[in-house]
Formats: sequence, structure tokens, C-alpha cells
Amino acid sequence: MLNPRFLARELAALLRTTGPEAQPLGSHAAAVTLFDSATGSGVLTIGTLATYFERYSAGEQPSTVETTVGSARASAVYFDKSWMGRLEIETEARARTAADLQQMHPAPRPTCGTQPAAQYQPPKSGSDPECLALHQAQQRQAGEQSTAEQLEASEQRALLAERENAKLLAWKQTAEYHHQQTQEENEQLRRRAEEATRARTLAVEKLREHAGVIEFMNPDNPLAPLEGQRLVAAWCDLTNNGTEDVVTTKATGMAELCARWVTERFGKPAESTIKRFCWALTSPSRKKGGAIATGHTEKG
Repeated sequence: MLNPRFLARELAALLRTTGPEAQPLGSHAAAVTLFDSATGSGVLTIGTLATYFERYSAGEQPSTVETTVGSARASAVYFDKSWMGRLEIETEARARTAADLQQMHPAPRPTCGTQPAAQYQPPKSGSDPECLALHQAQQRQAGEQSTAEQLEASEQRALLAERENAKLLAWKQTAEYHHQQTQEENEQLRRRAEEATRARTLAVEKLREHAGVIEFMNPDNPLAPLEGQRLVAAWCDLTNNGTEDVVTTKATGMAELCARWVTERFGKPAESTIKRFCWALTSPSRKKGGAIATGHTEKG
């Protein structure tokens, strides 16, 4: 730990390098809190404050400090903590630089005899030109190192940011791909829904078209003729729902086919019933004389 009196001397030397001695210290740095209202508080200057610390380093205990309007009690002077803290840090740094330089070029050790005055080297001040130049060079070196470290840290942050941006870009591309897929799937679903709607509409229209036929075949509808329902059922069974010319494929006349169909379901029919079935179920082309298979004649 540095000697307080030595630090006071160094602080005084530091103050004298910060500007002209007559330069007043602003209220942001120092202010007199107790003063004669007739003269005002006055202000401290760089020189008067340096002188105060020099008196302290010489072993005095000064109770006053000079201002621009006269002496003021030292205990009534307020120093800004942050301003004084910066001075103390710089003072200690300069003092250590001077000590290091002193060790590099030590004074001759005293002998038993009287030391020649020419060989005596008093302790260097951190504000001496040689020490100050070294200190400033060290500060520049530290600043350059700090700048290099900051640049490296900045480059690392930029690299991390670039990697993060690459991740975000990949995520964005993936999201866009999924979004496009979702849009395509939604479009397909929309088309299917439209097709289903059209199909339902066509089915409804078809049902409307066949509403009469459906009711005609409804066994619970009292207005639907029973024999008409049997005729339709016979036509569907005999022609395989209108897809087969049964007279040709079976080489049998419609009258015989109708008689078989009615007999199997309702018992032996009357001749008139067979005639009605045959007339109703015979295709128009056969009613006009269409041919049937060779070697067979239509019965009934």
C-alpha cells in the first residue's frame, strides 16, 4: 500500500499536469459549503488545491485551503466522489509506473562513507516527463490491447450473430415450405369439398327427378299401384336392372319369362296378368317386330 503523504505529493503533481494553475475547478469537482456571505464562497483552482496536497505531503496538517476570495476551512470543502476517485486511480497508476522505472534504474546503495551528492537519486514522481511518457505509452498499449480484445469480441459476436441468422433463415425456409404444403393441402381439401358439394347437389337433383319413381315403388304409399310395383321389380330382375336383353341371352320369349317370374313369387298367374306383364316389359323394338334368336319363338 502506498504512503498517504507520498500519494498526496503525487496527486499534487498530477493536478499541475491537468491544466493551468489558475484554472478554477468547476462545481462538478469541488465546492466550498461554508463561507462568508459578504465575500461569497469563492472557488478553488488547480494550483491552490495542488498546494494544499503539497503541504500535506510535507508533513503539515493544513486546516485551510486558498480560494479565489481568500482562505476557507478545509473541512468545508466538498469534493465530488467520482471526480476525486478518478484522480486517485490515475495518481496510484502514475506512482506505480515511477516505482517500476526506479527499480529499472536504482540509485546507488549508500556506503559507510558519505554518499556523493552527484550519485543521489531522489524518488521519481509519476508526473515527471520520463515517467509520464512511459505511463502514457503503457496506457496506449493497454488501450490498444483493449481495442484488440473488443475487436475480437465484436468479431465473435458477429460470427455468433451470423450463425444465428443462418439458423433463423433455415427455420424461415422450413416454415415457408410447411406453409406452402399447408396451402396446397388446404387447396386440395377445398376442391374435394367443392366436388363433394357438387356431388350432393347432383344427388339431390337426381332424387328430385326420381322422386315420383321412388314413391311409385314405396310399399307404404297407398297411392302406389301394387301391380305397377311388381312390373318394375320384374323388369329389374329380368333385365338385370336394364343392362341385359334377356330374350336374346336366354333365347326365351318375354311371356314365358314373365310367367316364370310371377309364378315363383306369387303363384300361378292368370292369363290376363301374363299378357299385361309381357306387354309392359317387352322393349319397343320387339313390339315393332324385332328379331329373336334363331330357332326360338316367343310364347304366349
